[in-house]
Amino acid sequence: MASRDWGAGAHKRGRKSNHAAWKWRILILGLILALGVLLLRLYRNIVPSIVSAAKVLAESTATDIMNAAMGEALAQYSGTAEDLVVYYRDTQGNIVACGVDTVAINTISTVTLNAMNAAYSEAGDLTLYIPMGQVTGNPLLTAFGPDIPVKLRPIGNSGINYHQEFKAAGINQVNHRVWLQMEFIIQIMAPLITDELKVTQDFVLVDRTFAGEVPDAYLQFPQDGNGYEPTKLPVS
Repeated sequence: MASRDWGAGAHKRGRKSNHAAWKWRILILGLILALGVLLLRLYRNIVPSIVSAAKVLAESTATDIMNAAMGEALAQYSGTAEDLVVYYRDTQGNIVACGVDTVAINTISTVTLNAMNAAYSEAGDLTLYIPMGQVTGNPLLTAFGPDIPVKLRPIGNSGINYHQEFKAAGINQVNHRVWLQMEFIIQIMAPLITDELKVTQDFVLVDRTFAGEVPDAYLQFPQDGNGYEPTKLPVS
């Protein structure tokens, strides 16, 4: 009888031990799930900050590439800013039209585009790491916390558009600007985040101010033999 009682007691103690072990397992699993939910909610709350920080890095990266590409294009261009535009004046010396060297501008644009696309093709997907503390907004925590991987990927080809503008720049003065507007579209990818950023930058090729008045008429001239394409001036 004593032997049976001892065996029954051991069996009960074993059942209690297994029951306690299961309780601990469930408790630990519950704590892990609760911690995961808490971290997920915290992460979702700071997602806007992560996107903001990622866009700053993406814009800085794209700007560096565009500047380097434009520098490469200008290094290959043998002329000056004055060579890009010819101005036509009336008998009073007022500018009535201008001729833009579209061949040179197209060459600069093409070299710049090729350099930008080559830079991103060579680099591939760029992966940056943002410390978790940086997105909290607390300067004391900027360098702390796990790093959040952020991947930057260019979408499609780069773009360059050519613009020019005449405008009054004071009493009896006219300002003429010719610039290239460069454009990149970058996809930003991070855990639970996918966003796009269009980065644009204007690079001024010509910025000149003359004595005179803004022309008040449209004038169109045929292309001359020097590669210049006379352009209609805007009505003031």
